[in-house]
Amino acid sequence: MSEPMRVPNVLSTSQCRRLRNHALAEGLETGKTGEELMPVGRSSSVAWLEHASEFDDVFATVVATFNEVAFRHYLWMALRTLELPQISRYRIGDFYAWHTDVGEEEGIRDRKLSMSVELSEPGDYEGGELAFSTYQVPGRQTIGSALIFLPNIRHQVSAVTRGERYSLVAWAA
Repeated sequence: MSEPMRVPNVLSTSQCRRLRNHALAEGLETGKTGEELMPVGRSSSVAWLEHASEFDDVFATVVATFNEVAFRHYLWMALRTLELPQISRYRIGDFYAWHTDVGEEEGIRDRKLSMSVELSEPGDYEGGELAFSTYQVPGRQTIGSALIFLPNIRHQVSAVTRGERYSLVAWAA
């Protein structure tokens, strides 16, 4: 199975709220692709989720979800590491053009799975859909749900047309 997999209720609404508040408190920086700033390919703000005891529950849940999906749906896959997750904020007009989550840079080339967890309520924004070039994922993500997919699948986030969209993005190798 290589199509994206939706996993409901990975994080609770209160965990999602804590992550959004953390990103705002820590300050957001301009999102980058790879090592270079690419304003044509991406317009969003990000904050990295450093491992801190206040987020042990989030890290444990993300790792457990990655491992369960790797075991149940990708039987050949053994995961060794979790990269620092990224909290992304998309405001009106923000987007992320078609891309993959793999490359030749150190660390990125070893990625085996990608995860995007919705941190916003569906009514908080319009647009901002996570789409895949070769797969249709029906319906909209609900707060706390995750889409898990192979990092070599091309995907994008369409432009937000109203409100703000937050997501937690993580990668396992």
